[in-house]
Amino acid sequence: MEEGHGFAKTCRQSIVIHPNQHKERCVIETMLTLSTAHLRRSTCDAWLAGDTLVAFAKGDQGWFVPVPDANVADIPDDLAECFALARANRCDWVMFDGDTSPLSILPVYDAALPADI
Repeated sequence: MEEGHGFAKTCRQSIVIHPNQHKERCVIETMLTLSTAHLRRSTCDAWLAGDTLVAFAKGDQGWFVPVPDANVADIPDDLAECFALARANRCDWVMFDGDTSPLSILPVYDAALPADI
């Protein structure tokens, strides 16, 4: 397993592209798309919209979050379950999206997206 920056890299693949006989490697990473309904509002506010975890806002609809290799200390259980599902499916990233339908295998909360993503 390749490791870097504390995030899982088990699914990292590289391919060789060679336009005009030039050989370059590009990295392909996998992403699990989950509904923001799988997160509590408090998790969104403190962990994703705040400075507690690396998360990149996806406009006003959610976040792109790299999956840590293991659970982060004191991480909320809703976020931990999402990361566990991503790791079980060998994903490098989770995209939390407000327009994605919730999965039946994860709890659903009445959380709304914070106004200040």
